[in-house]
Amino acid sequence: MFHAGRVARLNLWLPDSRNLLRTARERQAALLRSGKLEVLGALARLPKTQHDSNSFTVDVPVANERLMQISVSGVLKEREERHSPIRAFSRVFVIVPQGQGFCVVNEMLSISVATPEQIKGAFKAAAPTPSPSPIPHVPVVPGVAPPPVGVVSEDVQKQMTVQLATVTGMNPHWALKCLQENSFDYDRSLLVFNQLKVEGKVPPEAFLPA
Repeated sequence: MFHAGRVARLNLWLPDSRNLLRTARERQAALLRSGKLEVLGALARLPKTQHDSNSFTVDVPVANERLMQISVSGVLKEREERHSPIRAFSRVFVIVPQGQGFCVVNEMLSISVATPEQIKGAFKAAAPTPSPSPIPHVPVVPGVAPPPVGVVSEDVQKQMTVQLATVTGMNPHWALKCLQENSFDYDRSLLVFNQLKVEGKVPPEAFLPA
């Protein structure tokens, strides 16, 4: 049985929730976030979290030349809560080709109370030891040059850095470094990080202490 106080703290996630069972119809459209700045702003307002990367499950139910759907699920805890309960999360991305890269055209984040099994196993297994080599700049698509550097304001850079650090578990310095090496293309930076993490090329010092 879940402690009532811990369940109640899900309210931290509810202000921007589009849960169709809880949200009035007239607010559902208003709560949609469209465009890079709106999406980054909404993500930056969410509670700061630490993810258990060993809990991640990745599924790709759809993948073809026109569209790809990726689902990532696992557990997390809120960094700013002293005795943070374990949360279960699921993020579903719909990705389409755009130019020489890719574009996330839809994302849905779901947060729920973790099951007893998830709580028992959370943050217990030791993370794999990555290679000490620094993060190089590796294009997502082999043989394709990185996109040109665009004009990204300092505020947007900060929002991107916070969001990338939150999603990946990297510290702000390395999150910023990853974004800089990928011309502040957030989607590309995240894909490059995931690729290098799988290859064991992200150094331990890139991550926040457990």
